[in-house]
Amino acid sequence: MRLSQIFRIIFVPAVALIAGLGTLGASDPNPTRSEYFESAGGGFTYDRKAEVVRLNITLKPLKPVPPSAFLVTTFQNPANPAKPLVVEKLAKDSLTKRGNWLDVQSAPVTGMKDNATYLISVRLYADKTKKTLLSTHDQRVAYHQGMMDYVKRMMPLRKPK
Repeated sequence: MRLSQIFRIIFVPAVALIAGLGTLGASDPNPTRSEYFESAGGGFTYDRKAEVVRLNITLKPLKPVPPSAFLVTTFQNPANPAKPLVVEKLAKDSLTKRGNWLDVQSAPVTGMKDNATYLISVRLYADKTKKTLLSTHDQRVAYHQGMMDYVKRMMPLRKPK
């Protein structure tokens, strides 16, 4: 697991709870399971180098993903729900550095509403022809403005060495 994932999964929610800046708990969506995947993480991440916010999902495979499998990930677009953000790639190209989880990020997003949830839908196909659908995995993620403001303040842009 990358350090940024650990930070996003553990540190940010804990600090937000302690500081009272985010309302985590019953209002937040629970991780979901599908035939092939379990949600291991996801939500809104702040890309401090580009100074943009992105949606992301991290998936733990529950059974072997075929080597030629192709992912089509649809992120609900907060700025324009009629125009979702779609990322298409080979599943193997989404593997984390350790190679055991899949991670997909959207293009930059804007227009988030505080305490709203947004849908991320992952379709797994047998190959890039997209003729044989193997599985669909849906996960809702919550946006909390207070938490995002805190993360932006706590993650100043590092100067390159």
